[in-house]
Amino acid sequence: MSSRHNQVSAQSRGIPTSITTRENTTKVKGIITKETKKDILLKLEDRDESWFPKSNIKSHYSLGKKTAQIFLIDSWILEKDKIA
Repeated sequence: MSSRHNQVSAQSRGIPTSITTRENTTKVKGIITKETKKDILLKLEDRDESWFPKSNIKSHYSLGKKTAQIFLIDSWILEKDKIA
């Protein structure tokens, strides 16, 4: 297990809905509601659903899990979509 993964797991408990990290990513909490070959649809806390390219999600996630998960997403795409 990488040290980055350990860092993400340790920080994922009790965090706000989104937080910017040093790697130009933002940590968001959401639930995967749909998936395509290249994208996932996330229901973010206190927001509507939004599509995200899998290539812009920098953390591990479980596709079959229907509970809230923490995602590290490239900050530029969140800013572009006015999410963060």
